[in-house]
Amino acid sequence: MMKKSRLPLAFLKHSLLLPLLIAAVSCTSEKYSVENEYPVRVTKKKTLLCTFTGDIMAHNVNYQMENYSLIYKDVKTFLESDDLTFANFEIPVADSLPMSTYPKFNVHTPYLRAAVEGGFDVFSLSNNHSADQGLTGIKETAGAVMKLYAEGKIEGFSGLRDNPEDEIKPVLINKDSWTILFVAVTQILNIHDKASELVYYIPPTNQGRDEFKNKLMEMKEENPCDLFIVSIHTNEPEYVTKAPENKKEWFRELIRECGVDIVWAHHPHVSQEWEFIQVEGKTRQCFIIYSAGNFISGQRWNINTGNPDAAREYTGDAFIFRIAVTDETLTAIPVLITNYRNPETDRGGDGWYLTVKHFTSGFIETVPESLRDYYEARFSLMRKFLE
Repeated sequence: MMKKSRLPLAFLKHSLLLPLLIAAVSCTSEKYSVENEYPVRVTKKKTLLCTFTGDIMAHNVNYQMENYSLIYKDVKTFLESDDLTFANFEIPVADSLPMSTYPKFNVHTPYLRAAVEGGFDVFSLSNNHSADQGLTGIKETAGAVMKLYAEGKIEGFSGLRDNPEDEIKPVLINKDSWTILFVAVTQILNIHDKASELVYYIPPTNQGRDEFKNKLMEMKEENPCDLFIVSIHTNEPEYVTKAPENKKEWFRELIRECGVDIVWAHHPHVSQEWEFIQVEGKTRQCFIIYSAGNFISGQRWNINTGNPDAAREYTGDAFIFRIAVTDETLTAIPVLITNYRNPETDRGGDGWYLTVKHFTSGFIETVPESLRDYYEARFSLMRKFLE
């Protein structure tokens, strides 16, 4: 998708925003406020603005919607205001097969196109659900995404191969004056069969990790670039909000030893912490997203008002990361979102859907009074990630 629009002045209405933006250009403080409206692009020569989100999923409550654009209607302007927006598309796209939910997902092309029209440009296609629909699903997914690329609707994708013997290969994305090297892999597959052989898979073993590090070093040497981004669908328990130490150590090695600038991870379906890394001899800091959580799913269709801190409740809230990169700096601002189902319009048709909302105290004021205590509690729990 070719990004053209920029955020309107209405997004500057909160007085706290401008100081935050100024600070984001000059430093990489890890203290943020989720009360700010979406940060706008800071116009500066040779600045690349990217947004990293979590999983785009499709449970039955998602794909049974009559109008998929409603998922994105409240964040579309924001997602279109950068240069590149990334998502892990965790569903096969096979028009010849029925749409289906967990444990073997499938959607049709309109669901994918709605994400693109909603502002997404780059997709990771490598995850534990990539092979849910067998060889047909792999081939039709690749065909659907390639068609969007050929039409100029998206900038790139990674995670699938044509033949089992093909090596894991990165893609080069040229955006303005930037050359971005991007590769997406998974450490976990639901089944090891002929279809899964077409997914970029690295075994979750010490040997598998070391071999992948060597591949990354080769990629960097063979493909000169301005920015190296690695997407990893991790082999770890779901619904855990704290990244394990062995995962942290490995990701830091990818930064320090392999020349990676951004490690963007997913699979737990909940947010985990993030971290700036300073590499000796390198002016620009690097960035790790240990888990971006969900962007959209049906996992919190029925909210647990009695226990807002239950593990599954975190599947409905997440951070998306607005990252600005120059030759000398990398800054990141987390933006809190929530998957919201409005019970007052839950009557079928366009009233029956989950939409992605910017999660602020202002949003909480708009929900039915019976749900405000729940969202106040969720808002407080998500703010702890910022401490």
